[in-house]
Amino acid sequence: MIYRTLLALLVFCWIAPVHAAAPAKSEAPKAEKYKIYMILYRGMTDAEKGFLFHLKNRNIPVDIVTRDCNKDVSKVSEYITEIRSMKPDLIYAFGTSVAAKLVGLEGKVNPREHITDIPVIFNIVADPVGAKLVSNLKSSGRNLTGATHLVPLEGQFKGFKTVMDFKRLGFVYTPNEKNAVLILEKVKELSKGMGFEVLPAPITPDADGKIAESAVEPIMKQLVQKKADAVFFPSDSSIISNIQSLAKVTMDHRLPSFSATEEPVRKAGVMMGVVNSYFNVGQLAGYKAEQILVKKIKPQDVPIETLNRSTFLIDMKTAKSFDIYPPVMVLKFAEVISQ
Repeated sequence: MIYRTLLALLVFCWIAPVHAAAPAKSEAPKAEKYKIYMILYRGMTDAEKGFLFHLKNRNIPVDIVTRDCNKDVSKVSEYITEIRSMKPDLIYAFGTSVAAKLVGLEGKVNPREHITDIPVIFNIVADPVGAKLVSNLKSSGRNLTGATHLVPLEGQFKGFKTVMDFKRLGFVYTPNEKNAVLILEKVKELSKGMGFEVLPAPITPDADGKIAESAVEPIMKQLVQKKADAVFFPSDSSIISNIQSLAKVTMDHRLPSFSATEEPVRKAGVMMGVVNSYFNVGQLAGYKAEQILVKKIKPQDVPIETLNRSTFLIDMKTAKSFDIYPPVMVLKFAEVISQ
């Protein structure tokens, strides 16, 4: 049984993007620079670095205007006014909340409030269909395309199960993050066939977006009282921004942890994650920008995609602290790190 699960996991757990930056340089027909307006949610991430790396590597001349919401999506309305005055060639939007505010949800698009006439590429959106940004991934049917970063949940949890057999899983999330709420419902559905119970553990940041250790403490205590075997951190910007304090209290309460994104494993000591690299997803978004700007393909004709190769990250120092030792077959293809 374990061998079959590992074999299935090997099919998708690799380490390269579906559209790696090509060494050949692009033949951009435009002498002047393309103007790209970038709206960030929580500052510059590896996703933006990958996006800009692809454009530079392909020798695509760009003039970048960057605006950071600093987790306040209401600022997007101000940016829309500026965008209409500036008339950039392309808009880059980080995350579901920014993209939804910028272009509107399907069936609720208002040309007075949303951008409808300038190409938009969203990036790091976990579930574009579930979030109602698009109805299908082949074509948005409008001035929109993008890249999604989430590894299919079934693949993630099969990976976790090969390392640790858990029966009760704490799901730590912020209720105002639409991505996280969507993922919670999908994990609940998935858990029915995979033999574990989901223990929702909502946590709300303060007015400054911070989650203090004192706020995390009672939540972890409750999970321990409910006999949680482990904790899962979904794709949730507030959780990722506060992962240091969250991971510390989780460790203090002796709860192994899994993550849907790479940063908590690479930088905070979360035990493992089956993830897509933000940098590589950024390159994929950059490739889509190239298709629109240079190849003159309409956004609705550019499919929304994710990477076809993912990474199984394991922090061995954390795993050993729980006396958890991944099977040799897992270690053969996992990326092992140690904080």
